[in-house]
Amino acid sequence: ETKMPRGGPKGGEKGQPDAHAKLARLLAHNDKRIRDNTVKKIRRWISKRGEVSHLDLLKIWKGLFYCFWMSDKRPVQAELAQKISRLIDRLTPER
Repeated sequence: ETKMPRGGPKGGEKGQPDAHAKLARLLAHNDKRIRDNTVKKIRRWISKRGEVSHLDLLKIWKGLFYCFWMSDKRPVQAELAQKISRLIDRLTPER
């Protein structure tokens, strides 16, 4: 299970994978439960933070793209599309 860093998904020390990359891997995981849990964690992180930088949003979006790609059946894709669309409501534009 992955925990979101306090300040958000930031890069670590040299040689350490960036948290965005780890989230992207989890969003593209073969196991639907892992993908679903990761989407929930991103939703909670966005809800707590509210404002998300453009760069963070691009990184998260890439992971969500692969999450959708890995959803192999139409009902699974429809459910995920609803979850992703609900994420947009939680975002506050960057100033």
